[in-house]
Amino acid sequence: MRVAEDLLEIAELLVEAFPSEERRPLWMYPPLLTRGDTRFYRVVHGGDTVGLLNLWDWGSLCYGEHMALRPELRGHGMGEAILREMVTSAERPFVLEVEPPGSDIQRRRIGLYERLGLRVAKRDYMQPSYRAGGQRVPLWIMCSAGYEPQVEAMVARIRVEVYGEGNGNGDC
Repeated sequence: MRVAEDLLEIAELLVEAFPSEERRPLWMYPPLLTRGDTRFYRVVHGGDTVGLLNLWDWGSLCYGEHMALRPELRGHGMGEAILREMVTSAERPFVLEVEPPGSDIQRRRIGLYERLGLRVAKRDYMQPSYRAGGQRVPLWIMCSAGYEPQVEAMVARIRVEVYGEGNGNGDC
């Protein structure tokens, strides 16, 4: 097993796929690896790390924090197949944050999530900062169809568990 190399490849992909304001600083990830409610999945294709999934599993709710594939593999159905498995195997509401449709890729991403059974539940959402004093990011919340009325409770849980709001923790 090549744990150090695997973690470096995942870290590279996180940095490539997400702007700094949409991910925590890399030094904040190791403590998450030991929590019982977080799951990190490395997507392997041809022996190489080509993607990642970071999920939070709270029993009654599954939150997809980060999902990414290497750019050259996007648009070929691999991401859809992986996410379909995650969303359908959750057997409980699945929720995620997504960028509003300002570009073609953002519109396609929302369309992908809709094909997987997710629905836009909250358009006026500001993602808390991963850094003390950092800027909030305007995103949308999407969740499993039929669970839109529960979105405020879902968002409250995400704010506390993922971003550390309301627990006296300035950084998450």
